[in-house]
This record gives sequence, structure tokens and C-alpha cells, in this order.
Amino acid sequence: MIIEPIHENHFIDVLMSDPYAKWSYEECQALFAYYDDLSEDIGKDITLDRVEIRSLWDSVKDLKE
Repeated sequence: MIIEPIHENHFIDVLMSDPYAKWSYEECQALFAYYDDLSEDIGKDITLDRVEIRSLWDSVKDLKE
């Protein structure tokens, strides 16, 4: 398998172009930071899968939530 590193801008573009999700830019940034940190913590690469992310996370109206 060939794995290509994904930069924050590409990650955000992929999530925001998902027609079935309504992410804000800030939510996409937070998700990128989460998955980037998680990848470092577990020592494994994580595959970008917008369907899985959409299934695991909900958009919030207030970032304090």
C-alpha cells in the first residue's frame, strides 16, 4: 500500500467537499488536529476516510459543546 501524507489544507478540503456533511472550517481544523495527534500517539498512519469521519462525528452549533 502506498500512503501519502495529507496536509491540513487537503484534509479540510476533503471534509468540506463532502455533500453529506456540513462541517465548518473550524470543525475541520479540530478534526485534523485530533487525527494528527492520534496518529503520532499510536505510532501508526491513519487513512483519510471522509465517510468514516462523518459516521463517527457530529457537527456542533457551539464549539463549547
